[in-house]
Amino acid sequence: MDGGFSEFVPLTGWMRLAWAVALCAVLVLHVRHAHGMAGSGRWWHGGHSLMAGGMALMYLFPRMEQPGLHRAGTLLFAVTTLAALTVVVGLWRHRRRIDVLWFVLTLDTAVMTYMTLAPSIRPDWLSLLSAGYAAGMVPLWGCGLLDRFLATGTDGTVRSRSTTAPWRRRKVWVFLLTRSSLAVMAASMAHMLAAM
Repeated sequence: MDGGFSEFVPLTGWMRLAWAVALCAVLVLHVRHAHGMAGSGRWWHGGHSLMAGGMALMYLFPRMEQPGLHRAGTLLFAVTTLAALTVVVGLWRHRRRIDVLWFVLTLDTAVMTYMTLAPSIRPDWLSLLSAGYAAGMVPLWGCGLLDRFLATGTDGTVRSRSTTAPWRRRKVWVFLLTRSSLAVMAASMAHMLAAM
């Protein structure tokens, strides 16, 4: 961005590496979830796996050094955004309600697409709006304000309600890890957008 607040938001080499490591952990978590699920949940976690991998690569390989990688990212995330939007529209037509998790994934991948564009075509106001959106998602995920949507799943069905204590403990950890991973990814997006 020209001007804006990028000059006040540092993005040093060690910060890039720290974000890349954190995002690789997010990637592993979502790949594991995608592998262990079926149906739309698998694809939802797959979308977040793509985002985590893409963010890690953006932190490791800045645009100036790897413009081809960023162009490929633009295409990949544009297609992912269209696919997620197709799911949102399809679920709305089927159920007559917006699926919040897929809607958020659509917005997230749209922001990812935007981040991979050449700086010369990214207007400052849209960069600030995107950074604000990503920053706003951090407390929504981090404080568990979207947990009820995770509990029902991306297909709208309530997840198993096992009464065994180990399952309940596992459910709490899965929620905490998933929620934390999504907050970390949103924070990494906000930081990069602010530093661009």
